[in-house]
Amino acid sequence: MTDLSVEVTPIPGLVVLRLDVREDSRGWFKENWQRAKMVALGLPDFGPVQHNVSFNTARGTTRGIHTEP
Repeated sequence: MTDLSVEVTPIPGLVVLRLDVREDSRGWFKENWQRAKMVALGLPDFGPVQHNVSFNTARGTTRGIHTEP
């Protein structure tokens, strides 16, 4: 999958969120929530700034290190 999208369903208030999953030889990485992107798509802001999940195929794999002050 390459794009983040929201699919509206016939059920009032129910939407399907299609998340972008990045895969390579190390495993995969997915942003479950990123406030700026999700709110821009019309989803309600419920507090968290960001939540990510990653799966590594091999123990000890480093996918990236990110910091903020």
